[in-house]
Order: sequence, then C-alpha cells, then structure tokens
Amino acid sequence: MKTKTIISNILARKEGEGGITSVYFVACGGSLAAMYPAKYLLESESKTLKVGYYTSNEFVYATPKACGKNSLVICCTKGGTAETIKACQKARELGAATVAVVGFEENPMVKEADEYIVFGGTAQMSKNNLALVLMMAFELLYQIEDYDKYEDAVAAYEKIESVNARGREYFAPRAKKFAMEYKDEPVIYVMGGGPTDGMAYAFEICSLIETQWMHAVKINTGEYFHGPFETTDKNLAIVLLMNDGRTRPVDERVMNFIEKYAERYSIIDAKDMGVNLFPDSVSEFFNPIAIYPALSQIVAELAIIRQHDKTVRRYMWNHVEY
Repeated sequence: MKTKTIISNILARKEGEGGITSVYFVACGGSLAAMYPAKYLLESESKTLKVGYYTSNEFVYATPKACGKNSLVICCTKGGTAETIKACQKARELGAATVAVVGFEENPMVKEADEYIVFGGTAQMSKNNLALVLMMAFELLYQIEDYDKYEDAVAAYEKIESVNARGREYFAPRAKKFAMEYKDEPVIYVMGGGPTDGMAYAFEICSLIETQWMHAVKINTGEYFHGPFETTDKNLAIVLLMNDGRTRPVDERVMNFIEKYAERYSIIDAKDMGVNLFPDSVSEFFNPIAIYPALSQIVAELAIIRQHDKTVRRYMWNHVEY
C-alpha cells in the first residue's frame, strides 16, 4: 500500500530532526473537504499530533508559525490548483515534509512535494482522495503512536467497494426522487457534523453551488440550534446527513426537530448506506465513505433533470480572470 510507504519515508526523513509533531491539511473546495475525515480522525485519536486544516491561500498568506521542520503538510489538488501549488512551495520553504495528493502524474505539484500519490475517481472509492488521505492518517497514528485499531482500519478498506456498491443500489431510486423534488428549490440547507461535516460542505459548495448553480447553505448539526433553526418552516428544503458513532445524538436532535417543524426534508443515514458493515472500532471514521454514493447519485440525477451538465461553468475554465 503506497500510503504506508509514503508515511514511513516521511518519518524516516525526519527522524534525525525530531520527527513529525504536526500535520496540516491544505487544499481548496472539494479537495479540502475530501481531507476533512482525516483531520477528524487525527484530532479525535492522536495523543501527540497537532492538526491544522487550511484553505490554500490562507495557508500562503497567514501561514501558521508552528509549521516547520517537524510538520507534515498534505496538499491535495486534482488538476493543479495554483493556490495549492503555492501552499506546497511555502511548506517546503519552511522545511516541512510535503505530500502531494493529485489527480494525475503530470500535475505540476508533484515536483514541489517530497512524496506524491495519484488518486482515482469515485468508480473505485478506495482509491479516491478521501480514502487515500484518510489511510495516511491511519498510518500516521500507527507508525507514530502504535494505534491499536490499525488492523481494523486496514480490514475496513477491504470492504469499501462492497459497501459502496450496496449503497449505490439502495439509494438509486431515492436519488431520482430527490432530484425531482428539489430541482427548483430557491435554497437548500445541507446539514452534517462529526466526521461528515466535510462531506456536507462538499455537497453544498461543489455539487449544488458549483456544478448546478443552485443556492445552498451548509450548517453543522451542532450549530443548527444556535441560530439557523429560526428559519425552519414547512417550505424550507433540508438535507440532513446522519452519522453513526459518537456524534449521532447531535444529528438525532436535528432530526427530531425537523420531523416536527419541517415538511420538505431528506435524511441520508449512514446506517442505511451500510456503515455498520465496517469494523465497529473504526466505523465512525468511514461515515463519509458510506454516505458519498448517495450524494454523487443525487448530483448526477440533478444534472439530468435540470439539463445542466456537471461540467458546465460560467467562469471556471473559461479564461475569465479571477
């Protein structure tokens, strides 16, 4: 497994300098969201590592002073986002170890990093950027702290494709229904939390806003009752992503409220999507992987029904200066 080799190489390189004591995840948009589960895992399970999570330009212009020779900076961009390449360069200037997570071998960020890995699309979920960066986090825990759930994590990766296939089959008819019901919404609230907070953000900012030009708002389930719930009524469209694990009571509190006061809501539950097929000791961290097939099918159906292809952009890729 290349993730194992990448982390062992980084740790060997830094062994004489005090090792790795901090990890920073740096990217933009969906690439940043894809690394959220790894951030959540390390913050939850690591006893020694400081964790940072930055959008690329913020890392460049407001670089954390703690980032240096004992840091690992993991940068992700599918096609070579300029801001992320600059962030990788900045990390190297500071003496940090760097890993480039890229969509193809010729990505220019490969030349800026100590190590790199190429990720695939969602056809093979275990090889996409979310899964690969999450495995790097498990490797860091194991190789630095002898993480006692590591073997369960490895076993979980053997189940990803079967869980993915099961989830797609289960959700396919529901995705078409969702697209029909939500295709003309003026705004959609997307709610998630815990390990799936990043997935909610990616669905809002990439799937709905970017590819479908639909207005959407992402709300953390833990923050819903601290302002946003005041806008809830029987007309508001809501999508709730439900985790299974320690933060499920937070999501359930939202579910109980919207079932009482809202009418136009959809609940995508990781339990229904097969998260419980992963080993119990680590299944919490695989909630986003279980839920992903539902969200990818929804945006595919929206694109068909709304006759708005996912590749259509108004500004991006269109030689517009921004």
